[in-house]
Amino acid sequence: MLNTYPQPVNLSAQDLMDAAQHQTGLSDWGDLDFLEGLHRLLAACQQEASLSPAGQAWLQQECIQALSNRLHIQKALNDEPAILKVPVHRPLFIATLPRSGSTFLHRLLAQDSRARVLLHWELQQPAPPPRPSTRATDQRIALATITARKEQALFSGSQTMHLVRATIPEECCYLLKNSFSSFDTTFWYHVPSYFQWLCEYDLTHTYQYYKKQLQILSFHCSGEPFFLKEPGHLTGLDAILRVFPDACFVQVHRSPYEQVASLCSLQGHTQNALRHTPLSPHTIGQIVLNRWLIPLKKAMQTRSEADQSHFYDIYYDDLLADPITTVSQLYDYFNFELNTDAIIQMQTWLDDNPRNKHGRHQYTLEQFGLSPELIDEKMGDYIQTYHI
Repeated sequence: MLNTYPQPVNLSAQDLMDAAQHQTGLSDWGDLDFLEGLHRLLAACQQEASLSPAGQAWLQQECIQALSNRLHIQKALNDEPAILKVPVHRPLFIATLPRSGSTFLHRLLAQDSRARVLLHWELQQPAPPPRPSTRATDQRIALATITARKEQALFSGSQTMHLVRATIPEECCYLLKNSFSSFDTTFWYHVPSYFQWLCEYDLTHTYQYYKKQLQILSFHCSGEPFFLKEPGHLTGLDAILRVFPDACFVQVHRSPYEQVASLCSLQGHTQNALRHTPLSPHTIGQIVLNRWLIPLKKAMQTRSEADQSHFYDIYYDDLLADPITTVSQLYDYFNFELNTDAIIQMQTWLDDNPRNKHGRHQYTLEQFGLSPELIDEKMGDYIQTYHI
């Protein structure tokens, strides 16, 4: 549990970096471009987030982990310069609003054994490069399992909303957090100033560093295509295309009335677990709606200006009604090969993972002071553009 952390929690950037150096025995930081994001995050958390002792300990743990990762990443790049020559060919990014069925799609695609997906333990500690011979027994699996148990204890009930396990595919937010410029961070902490900074920040360097991490992870354990998933990718479509000019994107669309209500439930549950003073449901509703309008509009702008062949749209109802056909059409669009073995594995996974297997996530817009009319007003351009 988090009460094993020393009190009071020290959240100065230098002390966190010293702790990471002590923990890893490493000292080469490489590029120090991450410092601005680290300083802004710590300042915002201390001034705006109203963190409880458990929340402060969680933030401390996350920062030390990300800083330790940077040290291990730099060592891997120093030890194996050939890592930077590893190709990342036509990666597929699931870039979509949360609570849209994107986790379901990602974990379904992961059943294709020829593809490369990133497991939770790999994302939490991407370096040194994993190896095929020990990928099922790597000591980082046990460490990620401990972290997942802490998360489950702190955010009780979250398994019905988003199942976390060390050895299943997970979101790219962990890799982006290593640059301290991850949109996902604003999901965990109410940090308006950090959010505003992120919205104006050029994410190109963040995705260049992200690419290095993909290269580390596929140095020995390769596969094609990469299937990658993170709602925060919506904020960086333009940066992703600069770093990965052949990138493919899939966006899943769900009724925003259900989607926003679900997201309010999840974000409220998460943020209040870390706060000293809980946010009211109506405040959560306003935070969630305003927080996602900016990346949604940025993504729409990028899509309107880019080559449309990079983008494919899936609708939530179609995905749930006929997952295999939906995936087959996605593969066809991007000229990926879907063989019989992959289809069989996907169907087996579907049979073993019925909807609501881990409990039902219940919510309404009205709980959070929202209404369909307000959603229509705020998200009208998105609703009309994609005929939702």
